[in-house]
Amino acid sequence: MTEAGPKIIAETERLILRERNEVIGMCGVSVTVVDGPPTPELGYRLIKSMWGKGYAMEAGRATLDYWFNEVKLPELMAFVEPANAASVKVLEKLGFTYLREASWHGKTVKTFRKE
Repeated sequence: MTEAGPKIIAETERLILRERNEVIGMCGVSVTVVDGPPTPELGYRLIKSMWGKGYAMEAGRATLDYWFNEVKLPELMAFVEPANAASVKVLEKLGFTYLREASWHGKTVKTFRKE
């Protein structure tokens, strides 16, 4: 990647801020069970000081590109707590569609899918 490229490096799920070579979170795909059979899930977390800077979108796009175009996964799910409006917005911008609410480890989560 060139200096004009992405601001982060997605590496084995760690998100590294290029300018400081600092781990700022994670993004990747894991298998999760939420009200049904095991399903591949997109997940991401950032340290609070990195919220609102577009890093979740950038990491999400790169992760989706890999899993859909290289691995040829037919769909991905995502689960988010209803109060987490920022994550809902990220998923919607990434092209995920809201399906329904579900229960996960005793919590209510919003369920999203991208094909």
